Amino acid sequence: MNNGAPTLISTLIKQKKMNPIFSFHFQHALDFDDKGILILGGIDKNNALVDGNPVFSSPNITAIIDTGTSVIFAPPNDTAAIHEKIPGAVFNSQNNIYIIPCNTTAIVSLRFGGVDYAIPSRDLIFLPRTGTDCISAIIPSEFSPTADVWIVGQTFLKNVYSVYDVENKQVGFARSK
Repeated sequence: MNNGAPTLISTLIKQKKMNPIFSFHFQHALDFDDKGILILGGIDKNNALVDGNPVFSSPNITAIIDTGTSVIFAPPNDTAAIHEKIPGAVFNSQNNIYIIPCNTTAIVSLRFGGVDYAIPSRDLIFLPRTGTDCISAIIPSEFSPTADVWIVGQTFLKNVYSVYDVENKQVGFARSK
């Protein structure tokens, strides 16, 4: 795609076979009643705080919404501020990750358009490390450590219904059922 080759979605939009919008809901792997969905050309019309406390004073953080990324990558200062509010969180500088208790009850929320979208504690866990320690799904970015850019992946996206408006180059969210 770096050479400008069209994607399936761009081709369908150009041929006017779909509206310039698509939407996702990612399922939770262990929740068998939670079904993932992709809708091309429309939306399903039915469908950063820690434990309610603000972490940042800046309301303007740039986020790249990436359906192909499993975790959330954020600037190191931001990940440090978040993990300071999660009891038992420890930074592992050797691997550039945070270790959190596997039984954490912390809930991290991201605010978009003035609406808070919660990431339940179960989704803060990326991988188990030991019986009691897990790797956090919010990882310090190595891409651009000084930029205030977040890459927001499925850790967040599986908890919302996301809509991608290709024509207007914008993304919208709704709380999942």
